[in-house]
Amino acid sequence: MNKLSIQKGISTLELVIVIAIGAVGIGTALPNMLQYVDRVRLKSTAKGISHAVEIARKIASRTECPTQVGLLPAGSSGIHVQVIIQPQNGDMGGCNNWRSTVGQNTSGSISAYSATLSGASITNALNLDFDEMTSSLNTVNQNLQLKNGSQHLTLSFGGIGNGIASY
Repeated sequence: MNKLSIQKGISTLELVIVIAIGAVGIGTALPNMLQYVDRVRLKSTAKGISHAVEIARKIASRTECPTQVGLLPAGSSGIHVQVIIQPQNGDMGGCNNWRSTVGQNTSGSISAYSATLSGASITNALNLDFDEMTSSLNTVNQNLQLKNGSQHLTLSFGGIGNGIASY
């Protein structure tokens, strides 16, 4: 009676084939994964900017003081975001009342929020000014270009301060 020999382990050729198939799979998936990570970082940065815009709008509404969101380049991969309560222009009762209530000098700016957002960059600074009475943007249709790797995102700010993102 012949006994069949049973092979134990794998041959070198089989190992090379499995490694080659794995390398092709990784080579195909890696660029898509990197683009996905860049998109997620852009969306996260856009949400951070939208958060600062919402803070500025609420401050302008509650304090009746002119408020500004400043967006500045912070190196090659970041954006510095600052919400500033501006000095009032002329006799604005609500703003003066709020400043005296919180004990702030009525002639200077007040930094209400500051953050550095990583994951995207901008090339030019942008200021978004909010009206003290209507809490809407004084300047309409401002665009902000965010970049991360090969991904780009445009935030368009309309008259009411809502950012509309397009990729």
